[in-house]
Amino acid sequence: MEVEQPVLAPAPAIDYSLDSSYRVVNGAKVKKITGVSNVRPEEVMVIVEYDDKGIEAVPSRILRNYFSSKLIDFYESKLDFRHL
Repeated sequence: MEVEQPVLAPAPAIDYSLDSSYRVVNGAKVKKITGVSNVRPEEVMVIVEYDDKGIEAVPSRILRNYFSSKLIDFYESKLDFRHL
């Protein structure tokens, strides 16, 4: 008896043409990361606060290239080893 395999929908395409519109790509300095969002199903968005108090949602793949240490620090701050 064969097991029927589920049909998966293709992942939504990422629009790389918008990358240059993010302030971090154009040299803005990230003060801190305030959270993450799944508002775009195709990629994780990271909510950043800039030095000038501006706030923007930036794809994590972009932030990894510009402020990887801040991204790692944010994720590490969310780890809780007391419940493992």
